[in-house]
Amino acid sequence: MLYEEMERRGLGGRRVLRAGLWLYNAGLLGVVLLLLFWPVNLYFKLGDAGFLFWLALMLSAALFVAGSLLKRIAYRIALSSGIDLAAFFAPKDAGEEK
Repeated sequence: MLYEEMERRGLGGRRVLRAGLWLYNAGLLGVVLLLLFWPVNLYFKLGDAGFLFWLALMLSAALFVAGSLLKRIAYRIALSSGIDLAAFFAPKDAGEEK
């Protein structure tokens, strides 16, 4: 994995990558859960929390964007240190036909 390679080389970008992955996943989970629960709340009229849902959605979207930016910074750090990112994201059986 990319994180292990960055840790083996002692790059500072590994912490940026870990924070970016956490923020990206937390933001994505928040957006998905809010978009799933919002119609249920409106249909069953569970509460009048439209502004709070909107605020939570924007906060989750901000986490998602911040995580994406941090991951991008970590990938640039990895590229500048000579790590081949294509090797980490390519499928393992790329040259074999079934």
